[in-house]
Amino acid sequence: MANYPVPYNDDDQRLDDDLICDVRTALMKRGFPELTKVDYGMLEVMLARFVYAERREITVIVKG
Repeated sequence: MANYPVPYNDDDQRLDDDLICDVRTALMKRGFPELTKVDYGMLEVMLARFVYAERREITVIVKG
């Protein structure tokens, strides 16, 4: 039985910029290349789709 996806709750703040940065760091430590701004946004979208059961609109802001 899988634990993911979990139900989405508007108050859930666990999937935040700190978590995305932690995943980015883990990838780089294992030899993957640095993320571009677009890659960073895509990572955020993919993690949200994996973690949450409900499809929801995901706003990605590419910082420049």
